[in-house]
This record gives sequence, C-alpha cells and structure tokens, in this order.
Amino acid sequence: NRIYWFFTDGVPYFSINIVQLVAVTVIMLLYNPLLTLMALGLTPLVLFLIGKLFRKSRKLNHKRYLRSRTMNSLLSDLLSGIRIVKTFSREKSEAERFSKASRSLADSEMRRSKFGSTAYPLVNTLVYLGSIIVWAFGGWMAIRGSFGMTYGILTLFVSYVGMVYSPLYSCVDM
Repeated sequence: NRIYWFFTDGVPYFSINIVQLVAVTVIMLLYNPLLTLMALGLTPLVLFLIGKLFRKSRKLNHKRYLRSRTMNSLLSDLLSGIRIVKTFSREKSEAERFSKASRSLADSEMRRSKFGSTAYPLVNTLVYLGSIIVWAFGGWMAIRGSFGMTYGILTLFVSYVGMVYSPLYSCVDM
C-alpha cells in the first residue's frame, strides 16, 4: 500500500507542488522582488515548524495506533475466550485489564487531539501572517504608487502567497 501510494499520489503531487512553488515564486519575483521577499520571509520558519509538527504528529499517531491495536487484540482475546474467563472467575481482573487498555487508548487520543488543536493553528497563523504582510506593505506601495505596485498586482500577490504556502504542507510530509 505504501509503495502504491508513493507512485500514484506521492510522486505526482510532490512534482506538481515543486513546479507550482518555483513557478509562482519566479512570477512574484518578476512583478515585485521586494514584496516577494517580504511575503516569503516567513517561509523558512513555516517549513521548519511544519517539519517538526509532522514528525511529532506521526509519533502521536503511531502511539495511538499501537494502543488501538492492543485494545482490539484484548477485546478479541476476551470475546473468544469468554468461557475460560467465566470458568476461572477472572471477570474482575479481565475488566481491570480492559479498563487499563481503554484508559491508555483514551489518553493517547487526547494527547493527539490536544496537539492537533494547538500546533496546526500556529502554523496557519504564520501562513496568514504572510498574507497580512503582503496586504500591508503591498497596500502601502499601491497607495503611494511606489515600485510599480498597482491594486491588480496586489491582488495577484495575495493569491500567489496562498499558492506558495499551500504546497509546503505536502512537500514537508513526503
């Protein structure tokens, strides 16, 4: 499945994202190099954070998967061996074992959920900050008419900033 995913989804999307990233950056540089550098100034920080977050997220997902697998295995063993459990009066100890596995799975899911609800909004805030920088400095340039900035080019830059940052999520996750 991983090899299939790599060749059907991974390589094509990665290639498209790299081409999009390079092409949009070149177009932005051609229109206004100063605003491009301002807009893309946060890119190294965003790349660094996305890389860190995906590694941490992958670890948390793996731990949750292992605990889920343990829970499913325990349930399977309990249900298939219910007669043995009843024969030896092990209901209480098996209930405690189930409760411990269930608690472990719930804790793992809670950690994963808390991480996702705090980490990814931080990255999204940085991405939006890139757009705010474009709006602020680009708007100031357009109002003053400096560096050949017009309202049309400002609108172009705002849309291109989104086109630059969106592939970064895919590129770092590969």
